[in-house]
Amino acid sequence: MDDETVDMIAARRAATARPPLSPDTMRDIAEHHALKDDPTFDMVLHLVTLPQAESP
Repeated sequence: MDDETVDMIAARRAATARPPLSPDTMRDIAEHHALKDDPTFDMVLHLVTLPQAESP
């Protein structure tokens, strides 16, 4: 993932009040994800970084 993409995703996350992710974290997730080249990859990052609900 190039720096421009990382900056774009960081800006989208900030604009939608989602918590920031470090560039290294974004790149680590992208390295192992099939949708890393999808234009909506920022939503993938959002979904995979949501806190996991604990089951009762």
